[in-house]
Amino acid sequence: MSKKVIGFNLVGIDTKEFATFEEVFDSSDKANIDLDLNIGFQLSENLDIINCIFTITFSQNNNVFIKLKLSCSFKLEETTINSFKKDQEIIFPKHLMSHFGVITIGTARGVLHSKTDGSIFNDLILPTINLTEMIKDDIIFDLDQA
Repeated sequence: MSKKVIGFNLVGIDTKEFATFEEVFDSSDKANIDLDLNIGFQLSENLDIINCIFTITFSQNNNVFIKLKLSCSFKLEETTINSFKKDQEIIFPKHLMSHFGVITIGTARGVLHSKTDGSIFNDLILPTINLTEMIKDDIIFDLDQA
């Protein structure tokens, strides 16, 4: 059985949002921290770059004390793009999108550590995340609307 080669490169990292709110954080209650996670994908107009956008908020008692939104851009080889085209859609397999998600979340973990260095938040570590719960299906882009 031959494996399909998926050609791509990580070509960009963009911290779109970062904010901390120390005044609403109770450092004595670290067991009561909620995480809200979101992951999404955007396809460039040229169909050659996928942006994986990851947003995380840390909160206590419905008060957000850290927000991070980060995007990693992956440039796809033309043969890869063409292999995913079907009629008027591009269908990206969930395993590839999960791989992009893993890279993006790992990057977010490093950005969070770096941006909170020297603050009261620096000991907060983004936990491991099971992307199979977040990316359950292939990601489909309609070329008529791209």
